[in-house]
Amino acid sequence: VIQTPEQQFYLAKLLGYTYEIIYKPGAQNRVADALSRAYSFVLSVPHWDFITKLKESIALDSQVQQLMAKVQQEPEVFSDFKVLDNLLYFKGKLFIPTTSSFKQLLLEEFHSSPIGGHSGVHKTYGRLKENVFWYGIKRDVTEFVKSCMTCQQIKPPNALPLGHLQPLPIPERVWEDISLDFITGLPSFQNHTVLLVVVDRLSKAAHFGMLPTHFTAVKVAELFI
Repeated sequence: VIQTPEQQFYLAKLLGYTYEIIYKPGAQNRVADALSRAYSFVLSVPHWDFITKLKESIALDSQVQQLMAKVQQEPEVFSDFKVLDNLLYFKGKLFIPTTSSFKQLLLEEFHSSPIGGHSGVHKTYGRLKENVFWYGIKRDVTEFVKSCMTCQQIKPPNALPLGHLQPLPIPERVWEDISLDFITGLPSFQNHTVLLVVVDRLSKAAHFGMLPTHFTAVKVAELFI
């Protein structure tokens, strides 16, 4: 009896042929579907003991324990925090202590692992903030991704290719074209720690002017004139 959609599908495929169905024992049918002939192997399930180890770490962190106690005693004051199953949550995200070594583990898992795929700052941060929270998480993600050696060595540039260096045109008269720069961090002299350097590109003649440490564009313009 043809009952299932799969049987109907194969029946429609075979209707145009003349054939004879012959039963072949499985021991002789060497080209049978591998899945139907597979042995009963031991089932292997990956187990990540991150939560267990995090609980152990939090139990030894006196500052987090004090915060969890305050959250439970004054829930209206710490409305963004919740304590569930000996773990601290902030706005529904698992709270990671600032000094915890698990931050590095999470950064590697969400960026450097096959699942993370060495994504950029935006994607790595987006996946992390959906699950966990710690103070300064975006800064840590940015620093971690930018310092990833694999990304620096393998990631191709996504900007337009740079052109060749082109020489600047040679000026025809002195002081027609100048270059300007600042020398900072000098010893203080009359409350001035910065030198304004103006150089003529043709004659290489230079003028120097003193500026205070915190100078403005207006101050530079007045000195230049």
